[in-house]
Amino acid sequence: GNEHGDEATGKHFDIKMFGSKGVLMYSGDDKHPQSGRMELRYHDGRESFIADGGFHMENTEQEGYGPESLLHFVAACRGLPYENGADQDVGLQAVRFLDAMYRSAASGKTEKAL
Repeated sequence: GNEHGDEATGKHFDIKMFGSKGVLMYSGDDKHPQSGRMELRYHDGRESFIADGGFHMENTEQEGYGPESLLHFVAACRGLPYENGADQDVGLQAVRFLDAMYRSAASGKTEKAL
């Protein structure tokens, strides 16, 4: 199925980021916000941190006006107030993270994000 088919299905997320101190896990079904779960597990045996509240993905209902990110982009282009959910700082951190991932894959060791 798909999101807009007769039997609409959501997108299932299951993201795991491994680091030197533990693993950050984020998963759920975007059609069911209560299914969302973010957990931080530590390698040293400390108690895991589990975030409350599930998660909400963008509005993709056919009756709607489209994803909020697109609506904010259009508002910015029109000179209207908007929310920037991924500014230059977020972009820089994403590039640093990806760079560390590639360096780690090449070296076979944990690499720090620069």
